[in-house]
Amino acid sequence: LDAASQTLSEVRKAKTEAKRSLRAVAEQVVVFNAQERLDLIELARDDLMEAGRIEHLQLVRQDDGNPEVQVTLAAEE
Repeated sequence: LDAASQTLSEVRKAKTEAKRSLRAVAEQVVVFNAQERLDLIELARDDLMEAGRIEHLQLVRQDDGNPEVQVTLAAEE
C-alpha cells in the first residue's frame, strides 16, 4: 500500500504543480523502481489508476539510481 500511495502522491503533485484539478486525467504515468516495489504497485494497479485518473500505467524495473515517477497529463479540454 505504501508503494502505491507514494506513486499516487507523485501524480497528485504533478497535477498541483501544473495548476490542474486533481480530477485531471494523467495520460501516462511511468514508474521507475526496484522490482519488489513494482510488484507491490502492481497489486494495487486498478485502485491506483482509478484514484489518480491514470489512463496508462507503465512499470519499469530500475535496480540502480533513484526511484522516479514521470507523469504526463492529458491536454486540457
